[in-house]
Amino acid sequence: MRLNSNTVLVGTRVVLVPYRAQHVAKYHTWMQDAALQEQTASSPLSLEDDDTRVDAWIAACPMIGDVNVFLGERDEEEDIVCGEMEVMIAEHAYRRQGFASEALQLLMHYITMVRAEPFPLHPTHLFARIGLANAPSIALFERLGFVRFKENTVFQEVEVRARADRFQRRAPDAVLTWEG
Repeated sequence: MRLNSNTVLVGTRVVLVPYRAQHVAKYHTWMQDAALQEQTASSPLSLEDDDTRVDAWIAACPMIGDVNVFLGERDEEEDIVCGEMEVMIAEHAYRRQGFASEALQLLMHYITMVRAEPFPLHPTHLFARIGLANAPSIALFERLGFVRFKENTVFQEVEVRARADRFQRRAPDAVLTWEG
């Protein structure tokens, strides 16, 4: 999205940067891991396919994972913009240390507070679809104020939705503009 294509969110332990050409090779390597493919409900792209989606990276920060919000309508009955949240800590050494939680909280703060179309999104318009076998991810979203909404046994996933009265987000320490 052009609106935030140069936005950098700085947290205490994570820095969220736009996906650029320098990220492609590492991301491509991660997505060859069958366990990550299953946990993220993804299939690997060729390196050439990955390369066409991007363009440059902050060398001082190790790339350990990926966090996204995909904008769209949650279902046909609702005529509102919703955000599907996703997070992946691909580097095993960085898992279960709070990086995914902080990354999600920074992103959720940004998309629920920034005043530019299509934002802000209301917290209750955020959701995630998680593989039923991915208990750590389900627990993470529940700690951040999401509740189980429905299970899809065909795709073996659960949909969780944010509740405004339990929603956890955190303001970034800084919001910067990428000049690279």
